Amino acid sequence: MPLLEAISRLGIGAAYFNGNEDQLPAVPLSGVRVVFLDLRVAGIPGGSAKQHIPYTLSVLEKVVEASRGSTGIVYWTKHDEDVEDFQDQLLKDLPEFRPAFLLRIEEKLK
Repeated sequence: MPLLEAISRLGIGAAYFNGNEDQLPAVPLSGVRVVFLDLRVAGIPGGSAKQHIPYTLSVLEKVVEASRGSTGIVYWTKHDEDVEDFQDQLLKDLPEFRPAFLLRIEEKLK
């Protein structure tokens, strides 16, 4: 939520989705320029990257209209094994979605 507040103060429109199926938009949003994505979104407690990444990508597909080069993804995880799995699965599962950039923010344990 602090990220949403900071973006809003800059006058940038933002939408928040926590990954719950009942809160996702009816149709994917168009014109999205940046997605901030937790690789382990709500919905799957515990489990491995092999379980989380496909679910996260299915949420991404429902929220953001697939396009090539117009949307960038800033993502975070504290699980190093997620990074390669995410990049590989993104190419396989959503071939029509080619991000303008992929930027990882390493999540630190508190």
